[in-house]
Amino acid sequence: MARIWFYRDMNPDELAGTPYVRLNGAPTGSAEPGAAFYRDVMPGHYHISADSYYQDPHNDRDVDLAPGTEAYAKVLLLDNFIQGSGGAVAGGVRRTNYVVWLYPAEAARPAIADSYIQASGSQVAQHR
Repeated sequence: MARIWFYRDMNPDELAGTPYVRLNGAPTGSAEPGAAFYRDVMPGHYHISADSYYQDPHNDRDVDLAPGTEAYAKVLLLDNFIQGSGGAVAGGVRRTNYVVWLYPAEAARPAIADSYIQASGSQVAQHR
């Protein structure tokens, strides 16, 4: 088996949205601010994405996992997309967008140690 950690920093300046995180298109959990969770998966290739208002393949990441390895996927608020004429000042609606970045273990583990661990669900995506 291999393991993928998903985490999101607590940032009081961010909106508190909780986008679904997907492995190969299947929901695997939600990225809550200040939280982390993991999924044990079969070794293989995985496409990691987070639900956003505006889907952009440049916001997703791909990772190849060998047996016994771990990957660390951080979900970040990318930007707010303002829909409607005149922008936010004239009544436009803000839409949240998220990006997934892969981090090395030495950067991710301290952030995860400061997070609360979300309960693990039963959904596990299959490798391609």
